[in-house]
Amino acid sequence: MKVVNKLTGPVSGFLLGGKKGALQGLANASTAFFGGPLAAAVSIGSAFIGSKGNSEARQASETALQIGEVARRAMFGEGATAGSLADAFNYGGKYGTDWEVLVVVLADHLCEALLGFYVNDTYVAYAGDGNVAGYGSQLRVSWRNGSADQTPPSVLTAQGGWSTADRLRGVAYVVFEYKADAADAKKPIWTSGRPTFLSVIRGLRLYDPRKDSTVTGGSGPHRWLDPSTREWDDNAEICRYNFDRGVYACDRVDQPTQLLVGRGLSALEAPPERIFTAANLCDETVALKAGGSERRYRASGIIAADEVFGDVAEIFAAAMGGIVIQPEGSVAVEPGHAKSPVAYITDDDLVSGTKVNFSDFRSEADEEWANTVVPNYVDPAQKWVSRAAPIRRNNADVLADGRPREAAMALRLATSPTQAQRIGEIRRRLGRLLRTASVTLGPRFCELEEGDWIVWTSARRTNGLPVQFRIESYSLGKEWRNALTLREINAACYSWSVGDEIADGTTADAQTPPDGYGVPDPGSWMLTGTTIAGADGTDQPALVFTGAVEDMYCSEVRFEYRPHVAGQADGDGWIDPVFAAPSVQERRMIVGGAVEYDGAVSYRFAGGVSGPRLILAAVTAGSFSSARGAYLLRTYDVDYPVSSTDTAISLVAFTGVIDDGRAIAFPADTLAGLASATQYGVFRDLSASIYVAAAAPAAAQFASSQYVFIGWSTTANAGGTSYPSTPTPPGGWGGGGRNPYEQEP
Repeated sequence: MKVVNKLTGPVSGFLLGGKKGALQGLANASTAFFGGPLAAAVSIGSAFIGSKGNSEARQASETALQIGEVARRAMFGEGATAGSLADAFNYGGKYGTDWEVLVVVLADHLCEALLGFYVNDTYVAYAGDGNVAGYGSQLRVSWRNGSADQTPPSVLTAQGGWSTADRLRGVAYVVFEYKADAADAKKPIWTSGRPTFLSVIRGLRLYDPRKDSTVTGGSGPHRWLDPSTREWDDNAEICRYNFDRGVYACDRVDQPTQLLVGRGLSALEAPPERIFTAANLCDETVALKAGGSERRYRASGIIAADEVFGDVAEIFAAAMGGIVIQPEGSVAVEPGHAKSPVAYITDDDLVSGTKVNFSDFRSEADEEWANTVVPNYVDPAQKWVSRAAPIRRNNADVLADGRPREAAMALRLATSPTQAQRIGEIRRRLGRLLRTASVTLGPRFCELEEGDWIVWTSARRTNGLPVQFRIESYSLGKEWRNALTLREINAACYSWSVGDEIADGTTADAQTPPDGYGVPDPGSWMLTGTTIAGADGTDQPALVFTGAVEDMYCSEVRFEYRPHVAGQADGDGWIDPVFAAPSVQERRMIVGGAVEYDGAVSYRFAGGVSGPRLILAAVTAGSFSSARGAYLLRTYDVDYPVSSTDTAISLVAFTGVIDDGRAIAFPADTLAGLASATQYGVFRDLSASIYVAAAAPAAAQFASSQYVFIGWSTTANAGGTSYPSTPTPPGGWGGGGRNPYEQEP
């Protein structure tokens, strides 16, 4: 009997049409009911999180699958989201519960691409719909990019009660199917329970007025009323402009009632020609210390329909190191950059009889006065969590101020650590310019507005020296008098060179920290070598870490090991890092052989900062109770080293580390004359220095330690037009040797 656990409750956000109200938009439910074992497959996040001052919470919500009412969402640039659950059900097996299916909505618009996804903490590049390599035919994925003519994956119509008319038009979604491990599985895939998923996508295709020949100064085929002309981009200003114009259901930009996300402004309300300068600034290249360059200001992340427009403007401004301005009554963002003054004034230009305020210093409570800036950005290398970029600080400023004056920056749309550094340094330098003023000027200066730079020379207030100010606000009153609020500014705030860039985890101009800061205390952890029983009862060599965390600020513990090499540098050779909660007191790690190993323990802290390693005395692991089988390739430096046609399997040259810690250079080669539509295990024969393709289950190769298992590869059908479904890999130990898929306990 098929078990279908579908979401029930009041439907919101539907676009109904077709047979029996076929789904054409995102289905959200305010009440969710799950039956059977599926209830533990998701985590519940908040359905509404305010954006201002809460960017980290908003980003955290993106990494947890949302259930229930969720606002419409647009993905700008390239980012990660766990999405919102639109449907869920079980099917297959005796009781209809072998397979569990999640239909996850990622964005409410056409998306450029699904780049990949995390299965728990492992990133998998998306290679097309179907079985996901490396999961023993127990994981399948299907991607729909949100086009108006997309069709549902077959599993939804065959097993989930969907019809072919249930298309979720204009909604980008992914379907994850995963099969539960058998109770007696010797090679369980889901060793930590049900998997969680985090999808990485390239989002909106954007309209760029600079590429529109019908816009003054533009050149190209882009047209606002023809969404098919748009292209993906992460230029921060182009992203912001498209938010202002609006994201519409199925790109129906000519139907105002179809607005989903954004302000929905017309070209009259948001003139396209005004963004050219800001967009070009964002596209300027900045040199990187490691070589190469990146564009100055990019933006990537989710913006939801429940966010206040003014808050969204501030979020984009933060990603550009800039400010929100109101040119001619509209709302825009000016990216951070040096400007030329538009006016020069003296005391003679002040309106007689009006109040003048001037201060050389800011108050103790003024947060603009800063000497230390901690910019937080979203780090793709750390599974898209919000973390701190290198701290920007000058110790001379700290001494001059008498104490640290910290300013935290939440850069929710920044995903580059160097971009975050540049923005943080702009903020730090601005924090050293303390003079403020308010003045009233006559009609000659009535056109001055927010963001303009002026120079004021005053014998009384600036000692006769010219000082640059930026207009923070203005008020044009009767008789065309312009009341201005000013803050000191300088072009040097926006200068940057590769010499200003600092390494991750460090602090600009930092004092030397105390020795051993963040290092586990000597004696807090110990390492022993042992033998533990494997899944089939055979003995396997292992290392055991035991101890307890003594640092109250530790948020995560990292365990690592490496084959012992006399004189090896402290930072070299570590493999298989494993992370655990601070409450951990024991960690076992299966290793590749009965040889001598070093072990290391280190702590991670808030913001993803890692402390130094405590390297433990070398020990010898236990031994196998039977002859080991093929070696497992643990890491490799090429994303896709294996490819196939209908009669051949090819490998590119790469370097890999096998499970006993050895690094091996694998040459390029092609195995020809193979059968079509056949699954092969690809091995490296260490004795003969050749590659071998053995048809599944490849038991003889798995049983011999003369082979390194590279991976499974399936040849195409005759003619190379398609590939068959990947069969389930063979069970057991492959003839008494070590199972290359064995998971660490």
